[in-house]
Amino acid sequence: MKILLPLLVILVLASVYLGYKQIVQTPKKGSATIKSITNTTPSPSNRELKTFQSKIMKFTIALPDKLSAIDESSRVKIQSSKGEIFVNRNGTQFNDLDTYLSNFDQTTQLDISLDENMIINNNVARKRISKNPNIGIEKTYFIYAENYVYKISTSSEDLYIDLDQIAQSFRYTP
Repeated sequence: MKILLPLLVILVLASVYLGYKQIVQTPKKGSATIKSITNTTPSPSNRELKTFQSKIMKFTIALPDKLSAIDESSRVKIQSSKGEIFVNRNGTQFNDLDTYLSNFDQTTQLDISLDENMIINNNVARKRISKNPNIGIEKTYFIYAENYVYKISTSSEDLYIDLDQIAQSFRYTP
């Protein structure tokens, strides 16, 4: 009996501690920040993907099956019931993405809340979330490839995970 009581106390305290630790580590619903949303990466293993290639704009991407792409003369429009993602391509005389974006920022009025450097399939890239007075909040990937800057963007927060998937699959195909 003397041994059982201390053992029981230890077990109760351990279960309370582990339960408390689990509660503290479980994120509350609706408490996600922009940072956690933008770091969410889709799992290709549980998504059906199809390849889309724009011969006009010289790129290939992987699209989730639920999305459809239209190759327009000046952009690619990717549609879903949740909104649209656009892929634009601009030729540039700038030799790098930083210089291009520095000039871009001087000519646009954006309130940038996230600006992250990255490499996407050997191309220098930047991921941004910004507030545009004409569009609202927009998530954008800028990808630099051989004096072209590809802008892949959406203003639909419901498409952020799809946008991440598409941008990460981007391949320049000259």
